[in-house]
Amino acid sequence: MKIGILGATGAVGRQMLECIEEQNLAVDELRLFSSPRSAGRVLSFHGEGITVQVVDAHSFEGLDYVLGAVS
Repeated sequence: MKIGILGATGAVGRQMLECIEEQNLAVDELRLFSSPRSAGRVLSFHGEGITVQVVDAHSFEGLDYVLGAVS
């Protein structure tokens, strides 16, 4: 399964990331998105660092699910 989290650096986005990790979901690809201000941060998922990206017109291509955690 390919998942994206929009708003990954906020409190709700980090909680979503933690829940996905705790549930041991079969995640083949995980993309993390945020505002330009938080882009470039590295968040951990199963011990691997994932760089947070800025959202653009093609960000969600190929993803099965996108979870939104923005206000």
